[in-house]
Amino acid sequence: EEEKLWMSYFLNTGCREQEVANAEYCDLLDDKNVVWVRSKAHRGFKLKGKRYQNKGRKLPIPTVLMDKLRDRMIAKAAMPHDLIFPNGIGGVQGHFLRMLHAVAERAGVTEPELHRFRKTYADTLSDEGLPVLDIMKRLGQCSLDVTLAYLRGREAEDERVQESANQSALALYA
Repeated sequence: EEEKLWMSYFLNTGCREQEVANAEYCDLLDDKNVVWVRSKAHRGFKLKGKRYQNKGRKLPIPTVLMDKLRDRMIAKAAMPHDLIFPNGIGGVQGHFLRMLHAVAERAGVTEPELHRFRKTYADTLSDEGLPVLDIMKRLGQCSLDVTLAYLRGREAEDERVQESANQSALALYA
């Protein structure tokens, strides 16, 4: 259940590893089912990208995930500034990749990639029709080029895009 919870958090927020590692219960705006990804001066943690360092970004998450996180906080009698996914002594978890490798080995998956959760998040938002600029904001990226690199090639495979290419006036010159 613990592994499933942190993997679900990665997948449903698109957060970077250190953003998840430094997530605290007070970042859960449970009345709105939103996770507030922000810098934590008291932990020495700064968000990437100057645009987000001061105010952070707020991400919607599924109600079922918020319920699990809220239940976990209650079960652990956690305080608001406690880490959601601490290491064994309550500090910042620095071994998500190692933990993912252990899960992948049990599942028979080769070459697991922690960043794949983030890319899948971006791909899914794109597939659901979210504009690229909104995806960029949710990922906390300051560069459109970086966001497009996450999505590279997916648009060209889309049937609508292929149909557009076939109907284009440029197709006359093919």
